[in-house]
Amino acid sequence: MDPITLGAIVAALAAKAMERAGDEAVDAGFGAMRKIVDTLRRRFSSSEDSEGVEALARLSEAPDSPTRVRALADLVDDRTARSADLHEELGALVKEARDGGVDVDSISQVANGNQNVQNADINNSEINISQGPPPRQSG
Repeated sequence: MDPITLGAIVAALAAKAMERAGDEAVDAGFGAMRKIVDTLRRRFSSSEDSEGVEALARLSEAPDSPTRVRALADLVDDRTARSADLHEELGALVKEARDGGVDVDSISQVANGNQNVQNADINNSEINISQGPPPRQSG
């Protein structure tokens, strides 16, 4: 499992914003989440980043899809690694969302595989780990 990155936080907030797009209520936190989506759309469109445009479109179709959230997270991590401006802009919007009451520190991740769990930089947080039934023994 990868550490929680700016991309993971941004993608999760974008998914939340897309889920709430039809809600009438607009609060400070939701406004910041909408700004994240708008910033990504503007950046991807202006740079003709078809991969970014496609990742956002796919997420808007199914904002509850962990696969699509992860795809956008990976793409945002890649783009912010190459653009200090984008990294700074998205970081400021994440801070704005946090200051507006959005719990950006409770981002969930799903890991499949060898059942190893890794955590880093976890402070004053609750961690829940659940596992399905143990594998059947053959024999």
